[in-house]
Amino acid sequence: LLEPVFQQLGAEGELLYRSFSDVLPEQANLELNKITSVRGNFVSLVLGSGSNRWSNIMLAQAYARLGTGRKVDCRVVQNPNAFVELEDFPKLPLSEDVLNEVHLGMSRAVQNLPGSTAARISSSLQEARNRLSAKGLKLYAIGKTGTAMRISATYAKDHRKRECAAFCLYLELRDSADQILSATSTAVYLQDRASAKQGPTNSANAVECTKNFLPHILSWMETQARLRRIAAR
Repeated sequence: LLEPVFQQLGAEGELLYRSFSDVLPEQANLELNKITSVRGNFVSLVLGSGSNRWSNIMLAQAYARLGTGRKVDCRVVQNPNAFVELEDFPKLPLSEDVLNEVHLGMSRAVQNLPGSTAARISSSLQEARNRLSAKGLKLYAIGKTGTAMRISATYAKDHRKRECAAFCLYLELRDSADQILSATSTAVYLQDRASAKQGPTNSANAVECTKNFLPHILSWMETQARLRRIAAR
């Protein structure tokens, strides 16, 4: 997408790609042509490992697709407070049983359960559920922590591979009949650490999301035009 711009600038594309990759809307390169083993490569990729490049936008879009079961496409919005017409995206080629199992596991990741990697966001989600319930609204949430890798241009050669704690969250507001009124998906990173034992943990990312992002996300969801019209009835 930006290669012609890189050429005009006379800049090295790989370095600029790493600088702007977080916000590029390009399709992720899954490097499926490099898979030589189902168990060693493909299964690892499905579980979230591998060396493909995902931008924040693509990762948030992927979680929106997991949450809705539809081929949601990301869009750039000039005014977040303006009315955005809902689109009827086509369904993913996945059965309801498969989606239900995925949703069950990812909903448990943000609950206060043994082994939940994002358990520390659960109390904030429950507080929000209690508050929204008084308005006749239901809050639905799925999420997952993970680890991302990046190559840093500022560290010495032997220390350029850096890890980032990652957390993705998908939220829906529903009415009493379980009709979806508003939905959003987000990807958050905490950079930077040399390894999982040095620097912020993945679960700490959920805490960061809770403190600095969740209140604003929920406020934005509640101000969407569709909810305002319902509240005015």
